[in-house]
Amino acid sequence: IIVNFQINRPSIRVYHQGGKKSIGGPSVKANRIDQYFPNRPYDSNIFYSISAHIPPDICRRAQGKGTKIVSHINSFFYPAYRSDYKKRNIPISELHAMADYIVYGSNFARDAAEIYLGKPSAPYSIIYNSVDINLFKPFSIDKPFTILAIGVHYIQHRLKPLILAMPLIMKKYPNVHLLIAGPLVQGNGIF
Repeated sequence: IIVNFQINRPSIRVYHQGGKKSIGGPSVKANRIDQYFPNRPYDSNIFYSISAHIPPDICRRAQGKGTKIVSHINSFFYPAYRSDYKKRNIPISELHAMADYIVYGSNFARDAAEIYLGKPSAPYSIIYNSVDINLFKPFSIDKPFTILAIGVHYIQHRLKPLILAMPLIMKKYPNVHLLIAGPLVQGNGIF
């Protein structure tokens, strides 16, 4: 029985921390990964770590035993975010440097990562963040133009530029609406 289990075991076994109960960004990707590759924390050959949620020391030990490391870089810390951004970036930077493959959430994430985390030494792809289309569907063409800001909003610089830009956007798109989806939460005095 043990031999048959070993033979029939899928060749790709991913530890990714499981799907998250969130509606934005990397959580949608993690939920999708979970559909095809159920979370395997104790029997995996690939670690998929989103912004270093699987700590670098654990990834380093697993990599030493042959596990491949995929670093998903969607966000990290930078000066407008927090004054201690360099310290907070250390685990993300370590994982970024050791990764066998990198997934960036956008061109911006890739470009900014080069500045704040260093140039990637591994191959990479850009897989844009998505939304759950079961929750968010496009309106018909006769509806107003809508800008969607999605996520857990606890950092002022994510929403403030959108709000300040609305008068300029309204000049070009008079029927524009700004939809903020997700909770506004307190984040250590940031917002």
